[in-house]
Amino acid sequence: AENIALLSILSRAPTPSQGNPRPSTEKDAGRLLSFRQEQRLAEVLAFISGISDDPTRVVALCVEELAIGKGIRVVIAINKTGPESGSDILQRIQNGLKNLFSHLAQVNDENSAMVEPQILNAISDMCENRILGRISSKRLGADYGKQGKTFLGTAIQQAADAVRKYGDKKRFGPAIEKFLRDAAGLQRRLTRLEACETGDVPSHIGEVIRACHQLNKTTNFDEFFSGITTRQLDPSSKKYLTTRLSKLARYQECFLYLLKSAKAYGIFEQVDVTAVSPEPEFFSKFNLPANRSLTGCLSRCQNGASVIFGAKAISKKLNLKLDIITREFTSTIEKVQQGSRVHAEVQIVSHYELHPAAKMPRIICSSKNACYLCNLFIQLHGAFYIPRTHGNLYFRWRMLSIPSLSQLQAQLNSALEARIRVALQSIMAASNPRRVLAPNENESAIFPFSRSMSLVASSLLLSQAASKRNSAGTSTDEPPAEQETQPSSPELPLQPLKPALRPESNNMTQPIPAIPLQTQLSRPPLPVPVSPTHHRPHLDLRSCSPLTNPPHSSSSPPPPPPVAVAGAVARTYPPTPRP
Repeated sequence: AENIALLSILSRAPTPSQGNPRPSTEKDAGRLLSFRQEQRLAEVLAFISGISDDPTRVVALCVEELAIGKGIRVVIAINKTGPESGSDILQRIQNGLKNLFSHLAQVNDENSAMVEPQILNAISDMCENRILGRISSKRLGADYGKQGKTFLGTAIQQAADAVRKYGDKKRFGPAIEKFLRDAAGLQRRLTRLEACETGDVPSHIGEVIRACHQLNKTTNFDEFFSGITTRQLDPSSKKYLTTRLSKLARYQECFLYLLKSAKAYGIFEQVDVTAVSPEPEFFSKFNLPANRSLTGCLSRCQNGASVIFGAKAISKKLNLKLDIITREFTSTIEKVQQGSRVHAEVQIVSHYELHPAAKMPRIICSSKNACYLCNLFIQLHGAFYIPRTHGNLYFRWRMLSIPSLSQLQAQLNSALEARIRVALQSIMAASNPRRVLAPNENESAIFPFSRSMSLVASSLLLSQAASKRNSAGTSTDEPPAEQETQPSSPELPLQPLKPALRPESNNMTQPIPAIPLQTQLSRPPLPVPVSPTHHRPHLDLRSCSPLTNPPHSSSSPPPPPPVAVAGAVARTYPPTPRP
């Protein structure tokens, strides 16, 4: 808690918002899903599971393949302050996913037309409140987090009026006409949604989702708005419209993805949804040293460094009074003691520490990008991959009190001390130093789909997949993969690198002592039972990837130097299949 409090004073965003490189070796032998397919399925389900507008109710999940057969277990968790915290939302998510999977299990080549509306309706019903919030619905009795925002229909009308009046009709005449038609169609559906009976809301939401997807995938908003001035259309209105359409269109993309997966696989025929519910004793309060102080924390974090920066020197460099920083340090620790949250990602890691699986899940995804501490925790643990972090530090973060993670906690403290040393050296070396008090923007895990992913393209891919199954029988051909839009990134192994292979930071004053980890996941593996081979085509789900990393902007600040962390070890998974 002291290390987290000190680092939060120095920097609220220790790292930039960034994606984590995929492992260079993705071991898929003996699995139905490849690493990338598992990631995309987890991303889709995590997005759908983000049903609450409450920023403290972040959901995380993973996809575990069952030891025998071709089914999956979806393990879900939600941020908790105590054993019963968030249980009502978690129960709704669990019920919603079970309902969705029951419809996906019925999909085949003959009845897909009958089942498709039920699948989309299940998504709409599960995500009703979140979707109405993103629309900024004004339905009678509505109580959503975005009630103060502009109704989507109003934003569309403003954009349509600006395009109709000021759009470049010589260059984009036909495209403008189509945009106006699609925008009018979406407005009609929004009007019907606002006025419909309560029982009809899910079906009308489905119509709105389809219309948003149609408008979003066929409109180049950058071109349309390029000739429209800020006086003619407020820039915030442009951003609001494009962001809302992108997020609402995502539900249709998720529907298409799940439908495609159900046709190509049998994984939804046997699905278990498990909600993580840690025991009350795991939330026991942690004891802090009675003699804690800012001076003592600074001394401990810089132990062995060639140059020690004291509290007075730091406060003088920051042009702040020493008592201000001291009070902030003490106040932060008191807030941590009053109440901290166990983030959903931490709960999932802890769950598998206590209940190892025969085929361990490899990816953890959440409804928001991982915070700085969750990202660091998972990287140090070494058994899981997490796609992205927003880099912000939440000082109310905590671990569960599980004995098998005690050494990992010590390793986490060592990593935090290393980051503190980097932050201190950066401050003391700068000519005009300042603390990073503003968090990184946009913690959402939602990124635009490739525009090439459309209803027509998906239908063609589904038809091709079905045709190949019928003609080849045991064919393992993949359907045509659409080109990914995300930039290539350097590949890193899933397990942490050995200390000697980690990139060294010039700002590091000393190496962190290695701490060997001994957990339930470090035992030697036993043979895993192999289920009979099922001859289904090997589907390349990259064609409808729900996560596309935005290209790095040259104007954005460079990331801080990496912090070398020793002692992280590769983990193996003992097969202890659960019923």
